[in-house]
Amino acid sequence: VPVAGTLPPMVQVSAGTDHTCALDGVGEVWCWRFNRYGQLGQGSPSEEPLTRPSRVIPTLAATAIDAGGVNTCALVVGGSVSCWGDNSVGQLGTGSTTSAARPTLVLGLRNANSVSGGGTACATLPGGRVDCWGDGRSGQLGNGRTTNSAAPGRPSSQMYSPSA
Repeated sequence: VPVAGTLPPMVQVSAGTDHTCALDGVGEVWCWRFNRYGQLGQGSPSEEPLTRPSRVIPTLAATAIDAGGVNTCALVVGGSVSCWGDNSVGQLGTGSTTSAARPTLVLGLRNANSVSGGGTACATLPGGRVDCWGDGRSGQLGNGRTTNSAAPGRPSSQMYSPSA
């Protein structure tokens, strides 16, 4: 069925477990459905579903989006990454496990080429490098460990260094 409401032309859509987000042609992100963890980027969580798309606050100059299970990440012009929503395992990449209902900058990422959100989030970087953060309990971070990481890091063969 067509999505309700008057929207600008959209260039990308991503459906997560409990919500959906779309990216318009000027880089603004629009999300709808459940917002229990703030994954719609409206400034505060809500138990009431949002049944029509609403623009993420603040507006982003996004070039790509990915709606995870209960969080969302956006690649922003210039190569930074912002995420929002549930952060119970560090999947927002902020260095903590505090959830955020507004886009929050992922620590230490510059010049990212793509992003994939979810309980485990990852970004591709120049030179083909991949940095991941969030849920690592089953080895999903690729760093040789089975622990979570609240900030991006590299697999153990390329250990993360803040100066890199």
